[in-house]
Amino acid sequence: MRMSRWMTGRFTVAAIVTSGVLHSATLASVPPHGGRDGAPFRCDVVSDRDIISPAARIDTGEYTLTMVAASGPSSGASVRGRLWLRRTGALDTSSVTRARALAADSARIPLYGATIIDFSGVGAPVAESASSTASDPRAFDPMRPGVLVTHHTGKAIGDGRWRLLIATTANDRSTPCDSAGDCPATPVSGSGIALTVRKVDPSGFAGGWAPVGGDGGVRGFFCAVPVHYFGYPYPQRRHIP
Repeated sequence: MRMSRWMTGRFTVAAIVTSGVLHSATLASVPPHGGRDGAPFRCDVVSDRDIISPAARIDTGEYTLTMVAASGPSSGASVRGRLWLRRTGALDTSSVTRARALAADSARIPLYGATIIDFSGVGAPVAESASSTASDPRAFDPMRPGVLVTHHTGKAIGDGRWRLLIATTANDRSTPCDSAGDCPATPVSGSGIALTVRKVDPSGFAGGWAPVGGDGGVRGFFCAVPVHYFGYPYPQRRHIP
């Protein structure tokens, strides 16, 4: 077990990591992130017509993640939590299986991470722990993380396509790319959700979310606002707004 600490303005978040899993009890010192309708916050719908510049980047760091349900039984509900992202690398090795990343993996999967948020509050079908097919959303294992960030640049219109897979069957970096070049292949069944990014700027990133299996028409939108960006030992530029 190890403990890491991040400063978040007036608050210090102590993250206890056991076997690559970030435990929710570690957020007790923070205002009610992860609960329903905590302190006032704003998260608006982003148009799916927006084009993200190929030069836009999502940085490693700690984010406040807001999810809002736009349809389904929890329509109108919102929750807040934390999202942590780290940079992937060719030498990434699973802390559990000792499996190594694929050679070209880090170009299409630039980031991985973990999240703690009350998915049930917005009706998102995300399991609270790992299963035989899907990862734990809190898992920091670089080969089977709770959050996997994929990036693809469309040659036709020059847009950058970013996607976050949370606790899906595709959150496995030992799986090769599909014939369309998606790494990993887009899941079409099972538990977990996909966050499709539609805006990236210095204030963070935002977009829409939906279950990978199209569960009951449940879907919504999200916003990720940086608390701070990681420096050493996760090399990345710093541009805190």
